[in-house]
Formats: sequence, structure tokens, C-alpha cells
Amino acid sequence: MQMRSSNGVADALQGWSGPEKPARVVRHGPLHQEDIERKEREIASLDKQLTVLNSEREFLKGTLLKFPPNSGGKTVAERRQKREAEQRLEDVRKTITELKQTLKAAEFTSPPV
Repeated sequence: MQMRSSNGVADALQGWSGPEKPARVVRHGPLHQEDIERKEREIASLDKQLTVLNSEREFLKGTLLKFPPNSGGKTVAERRQKREAEQRLEDVRKTITELKQTLKAAEFTSPPV
């Protein structure tokens, strides 16, 4: 059995790549903190928008419940109101879906704290 000789410092430094690159150093400084704060504000804004749209969605669903299920409404104005509420509800649902996807992407890409 052959014994392997130790090269001391050379063995200790094996795999060491030298000082960190400047980009890594800056990332941990004040600029990195600003990036984190900006991302947190963006996420908070998306959460707020989502909350507002969810409230609007519930309001529109309540509005549509006032109309009989098999009727468009008794008057032209009621039919128009129902049609507009249905269209707005569809738009709100689409926007909520898009916001959720954006929020998920923002949370996924947020830098570690």
C-alpha cells in the first residue's frame, strides 16, 4: 500500500478560486438591500391589486345573483346592466389569473434574504 504524501498548503488550497468576483461582493451591499426592498414593494403592490380585484369579483357575483337565472332582465337597462356585469366579471377573473401568475413569478425570483 502506497502512502500519499501531503503537499500541505497546496492541498489546502485545492479548489479555491481566489477572491470573490466584484459582482458577488456588490450583491451583498446596499444595492442588494435596495433590490430586496424594491421586490418587496412590487409584491406588496401585486397583493393589494389582487385584494381589490377579489373584492370587486365578489361584488359583481352578488350583483349578478340579483337577476333571475333564466332571465336577462325585465327592462333594457337591466339587461344592459347584467351584460356589463358579466363582461366585467370575466375581465376581472382574467386579470386575477394574470396577477396570480405575476405574483408567483415575482415571489419565485425574489432574492434570498
